[in-house]
Amino acid sequence: MSVNETPSPGPRWVFGYRNPMWWIAPFNMTILVVVAVALLPVSLVGGEPPIGFTLFWVGAVAWNAYWFLFRIGYQVEVDGQVVTWRTPLRRRTADLNRLTGVGSLWMGFSRLTVDGERSLFMMTLGPGWVTFLQALAQAHPTATFPPTALDRLGARWPGAGWFGPGYYRRLV
Repeated sequence: MSVNETPSPGPRWVFGYRNPMWWIAPFNMTILVVVAVALLPVSLVGGEPPIGFTLFWVGAVAWNAYWFLFRIGYQVEVDGQVVTWRTPLRRRTADLNRLTGVGSLWMGFSRLTVDGERSLFMMTLGPGWVTFLQALAQAHPTATFPPTALDRLGARWPGAGWFGPGYYRRLV
């Protein structure tokens, strides 16, 4: 090792949760956009379906695109003191010590609250989310991350673990 090289730290554990069905949001959005693009000219020229319905459809697609492509994450990872949260089109990081708790929006959709910032929304249907919250509580013992009743129900929902557990832990 030369004088200018800094020694690399030893291996460390990284853990996280990745929704095994994360690909559904971009897939569904593609279908909805194709239908909207097909509806608009047909509605303008032929009058069927009514323009009001078509505008409602386009608005619903835009609303869902915002939430499912930019705001609702499919993966959250803890690497030391850094929490990285990912959506299909966005990535955000926060300090682990800024996480203050957990809550549920409805079954399969949870949120991690961040002090002074927007909450991190997650698609969480499956058994791995509860395991992730337990690991998060060990990594950040000053905050509590108890799984909500909806989180526990989602972990036991029929078919919830078909595509994999979601929780992972690896050495990097």
